[in-house]
Amino acid sequence: MEVFNFPYHEVQHSYPKRNSQVDLGGGWTHTIKPNSPPARTFKLSFNAMKYFLDDDGLVSELIKPEINLLALEKFYQAHETYKAFEYEHYLHGVLVVMFSTPFETPKLLKEGNGVSQGFTLELKEQPR
Repeated sequence: MEVFNFPYHEVQHSYPKRNSQVDLGGGWTHTIKPNSPPARTFKLSFNAMKYFLDDDGLVSELIKPEINLLALEKFYQAHETYKAFEYEHYLHGVLVVMFSTPFETPKLLKEGNGVSQGFTLELKEQPR
């Protein structure tokens, strides 16, 4: 399983709403304990990434891959929204996740030499 190796981002996680209440009528409800842990969502915010040119003037994914926008795009293409990968969370450790939304290439800054504007990605936790 591949590792998401793009460490320069901030992360926010959220828990899904789990409908485990049963309405018994007459104002009475019963809450059922879920059988599995919640599938958390992780929103990753990147300030910027960059397309790098090699010595031949071609866009390369090998130069500074941890901040390389082409490397991230290729990583997404290899996984899309169906193939799981590992994501190391600062608090929860190594998690198995998938992209929960398709990747949208961020806009590039004018005269920024391949530097992008800030953007977000969303990952969804998967059961092990």
